Amino acid sequence: SRAEKMRLVRALRIVGFARNEEGWVDNVGTGIENSNSLVQYGGRAILQWEPTDRFVARLMYSREIANPHDSSLTNPLRGEFVRLSDRPDLFQSDMANYNATFEFQFDGARPALPARSDGPMIPAMSDQHLFKVCRA
Repeated sequence: SRAEKMRLVRALRIVGFARNEEGWVDNVGTGIENSNSLVQYGGRAILQWEPTDRFVARLMYSREIANPHDSSLTNPLRGEFVRLSDRPDLFQSDMANYNATFEFQFDGARPALPARSDGPMIPAMSDQHLFKVCRA
């Protein structure tokens, strides 16, 4: 029908974060107080497209960048919040994730069960629930 052809739902969600955290560990080896300060930021964007009432596509991208100036690991024998190293432990990261999810409502489709299995059997479920389980 014409109404079905005109249906086009789009959604975009964008979130971000930033942290600038002061450290609390003193590194007596490097002589730096509050050596484990952290600068971290990132974000996520999700685009959803529903061209029909039976099909949904979601695309997701996320990125996180973390720049700790030293480790938070301490040695209690040296004192509270104290560490000893000759140089900062830099566990910096720049991580990106991509994801695509597609859902389609099939007419009367059922998951196929194996005739023989060594593992637990999957109970029969409706086609509507199948793809929500597979996405998780």
